[in-house]
Parts: sequence; structure tokens; C-alpha cells
Amino acid sequence: MGAARALLAVLAFALPAAADGESRLGSLIRWYLREESPARRQDLLEAIEKLAGGDPRPVAEAIRNGEHFEHGDRPALRKGGKPPVFDLRRPRTAPMEECAGDLAELVLPEGYSPSRAHPLLIELAPLGLPVPEGTVLLRVRLHAHPQAGESAEVAELLVMSLLSHVVELVHVDPRRVFLVAGERDEAALAWCIALHNPDRFAGVLAGPGGWKEGMPLACNAALFSGLAIVSHKGDRSHEAFLDELQRWNARHRRLEATGDPAQNRLLLAPAIDRWRQECVRPAAPSRIRIADDRGMPVRAYWLRLAPRVPSLKHEPVGRAWAQRVLAQDATLEAEFSAKDRIDVKAERVAAFDLYLDPALLEPGSVVRVSVNGQVPEARVFRGDIGALLDDYRERRDADLLYFARLTFTAR
Repeated sequence: MGAARALLAVLAFALPAAADGESRLGSLIRWYLREESPARRQDLLEAIEKLAGGDPRPVAEAIRNGEHFEHGDRPALRKGGKPPVFDLRRPRTAPMEECAGDLAELVLPEGYSPSRAHPLLIELAPLGLPVPEGTVLLRVRLHAHPQAGESAEVAELLVMSLLSHVVELVHVDPRRVFLVAGERDEAALAWCIALHNPDRFAGVLAGPGGWKEGMPLACNAALFSGLAIVSHKGDRSHEAFLDELQRWNARHRRLEATGDPAQNRLLLAPAIDRWRQECVRPAAPSRIRIADDRGMPVRAYWLRLAPRVPSLKHEPVGRAWAQRVLAQDATLEAEFSAKDRIDVKAERVAAFDLYLDPALLEPGSVVRVSVNGQVPEARVFRGDIGALLDDYRERRDADLLYFARLTFTAR
């Protein structure tokens, strides 16, 4: 370990500080993200910290500029590897380098260029409409994974793992990632995934079929847009689900389908194309309210909650999937009431994390956090390159980079 650390330190100090230095920083970041050994990752982190002078800003800038990417002209998913096993006691995304092609199909648009960012459609079930020009398509085969055909939590982790892998291969615009599901059961799953990851998608495009059990999570829908295709025959539970989403976010819309697929393609396609062109993930708000209906934490931009009790019972997600849910949902609301103060309201929350960046607070500043009206607790916001890289390693979202994580208990 010491020899590796010494070698990396020599490499870091030997590099020039201008453009070549940025290229070396990008290479070190790429090696760090791919490294599975914690010891070797620590060696790489020390080299990155020395090259960046201990400042997270050049590291964040290198990630935003894509200096760590190796985007090829014709990226492809590899096949033949062993599919990952997801442990719901420690829910995390999994590496997909060797097996992504067995679980999904990547379709590049005509004229794909790694020099520009492309929108991404993640398709859980086809909608029967053409893919927009210049858009990357990822067709996910949920039932190809031994755990993801029944467990909604595993299906979600699989989708998020594939998303993390694809953005490393393909130049994707993280502000324009969409979930698409044309079938009823997959539509319920798409809403479930988006409501549990409300900061990762610009929008959800779903065919007839809502997720009535997800109505308690409707406040999470304030952070993305949805376009639902409703049946011309009517569906009261679907309409009630969409009404609840629209109560929290007026950007959610619906279109009525006819009984003729060919007529649907003719009538619905222009409206869907306009929605997709206009739909971009919004910037992080200064006030966030999120709900969690299961034992897995929920994250939205700079706020993450962990519920107080474990999941207790099974609940359906469509007819094909199920998830384990809490007896009572946990809710967390946080707001920057002043530049250096955050007021938090927590119900049935064991702990929560705040992720901070210079857009929220100046590094070196003191942030005061009041939980449920108690005396504010003061913490110093210090930039941490390791925290920045670990968060990015899990989410792979270059548009959402946070320089530090502060953890609080909710008493």
C-alpha cells in the first residue's frame, strides 16, 4: 500500500498545473470511480487531494467538464458477466460493466456524437412511439434479473445501477433523463421509481395505469414532471392518483388515448414531443418536502431521510411487483429560512443528511439547523473531496455535486 501511495504522489507532483494537470486529475478521478478496493481507493484519493490542493472545486469542475469520461464513438453494453445480487439491508447501486448488455439494450441515435450531451429515455415497457431525434434509448429487461421480476426495490436498484453505468459510457444530459413505460404494470413501477428518486428524472412518461398505493408519496412529485396517458374508458383509481400528483405539482399533465393504436400515434406523438422538448429537471429548490413509505432511505437533491423503523409488510406495485412498506410513512421537510439557517420538520425520521455545496452555503461558514423547533445545532461546512467523490460514485450525476455531507439525528 505504501509503495502505491508513494507512486501516486510522485505522479501527482510531477504533473504541470495547467490543462495537462486537469487531464491527470480526470484520469485519477476515473481510476477512483472504477476501483473496488477501499485501500487502493484511499491511495487514489490522497493523490487527487494533493493534485487539487485539498480544494473540492477543481475536482467538481473536472467532473462537470467530463474530464474523467472515456466516451467512445460507438459505446456498447458488455454481456456475459454475472448479474449483481442486491441486498436490501444495504441498498446500493451495483457495478454493471460486465453484465449490462444481458439486462438492457442500448440504442444510439443516428449521428450520435460523444462531443455533446444527449437526452436519455429509460424504457421499462414500449409505448409504441418513435424515439425522438438525437435521443439515447435504454431498454431495460427487468425480468432478465433473478431478483427484479418481483421485488420493486430490486427493480429500482437495477434501473438506477444501469443509469449510473450508461452515463459513464454515453454522453448523457443528466437534466433530461426520462422514464418511459407503456404497459399498466410497468407504468406503476415507473411512478414508484420516480417517487423514490424524485431528483434523478426530468419526467415520467407512462401509459394507462397509475400506482394508487403511492399517493402518500405525492409530495415527492413536486420535483419532477409527469405525462400520463389515460384510457378513454376511464379509470377512477388512475385519475385519483394523477389528481394527487397535480395537487403538489401543476406541471404533471395527462393525455387521453383512443382505442386505436395507429390513431394514438398520430394524435399523441406531437403533444408528447412538445412535452419532452420543454421538460428539464429543475434546479435544486431552497425548500424540500419528501416522504418515505419503506425502510430504504429517500434522497432529493440536498436532503436525505432515513426512517425510524424497518419495513413491515408487503404492498403491491402494479400486479407484477411488490415492496415492503412501513406501518406509517416518514416525512421530512427542510427549508433555508436564512442563508445560514435550515429549519427542519421531521415525523418518524431516525436521521437525515444535508448535502451542501457553494450554491447553498459558502465553504467555511457555520450552518445552523433547527429540528422540530428545537434550539439550532451549529455545524461548520467544510469541503471534503472524499465525500464529493463517494456521493458521485453512487449517483453518477455531474449536475448534482455536493462538497460535504452533514448527518443529524431527529429527536
